[in-house]
Amino acid sequence: MTIRPSLARKLILLSIFAFVAVGTAYAAIGKRGNVTVRQTAPTAYHTTYEAQRVVYHLTEAPSVLHVNYTRWVGSMEGHFKAAGDGGLDLVAVLNGDGVDFLAVAKEDAALADRIDTLRLKGARFLVSRETLVARGIDWDKDLFGVAPEDIVENGVAEITSLQQQGYAYLRP
Repeated sequence: MTIRPSLARKLILLSIFAFVAVGTAYAAIGKRGNVTVRQTAPTAYHTTYEAQRVVYHLTEAPSVLHVNYTRWVGSMEGHFKAAGDGGLDLVAVLNGDGVDFLAVAKEDAALADRIDTLRLKGARFLVSRETLVARGIDWDKDLFGVAPEDIVENGVAEITSLQQQGYAYLRP
């Protein structure tokens, strides 16, 4: 049995790719040493914070399986936990593709529940009117939990205004 030269080249390239992939994975595991998932982190040195005012700027389209949206919500939940009761004034401004965050939440009950929990803690989610108009989005039908008072004229101008009022800018 003879192997065609083109098939032989493909097999060699596939073998090289597999070797490099396995080597890279092994090196990554080796860099972590003997750390296990169950290992606990050391006690944090800084555990109390003064009251904080922050604006989260959300502009990304959904990633595969909405991982970025889950990460955003997780960051906000962690921020509320660290700041303590009443210690955080959080405003999320959505413009551009970030408006899709609330469109996805309209169809994703788990994400919607987490957003509602953040709202109960005082988080506000503001949406750029310019984005709604440019993209032809009906905020009342297409987005989760948006009320008229949640719509701002321009997302970037709103962020600038919040910064002038002392809000720290965060881009998760």
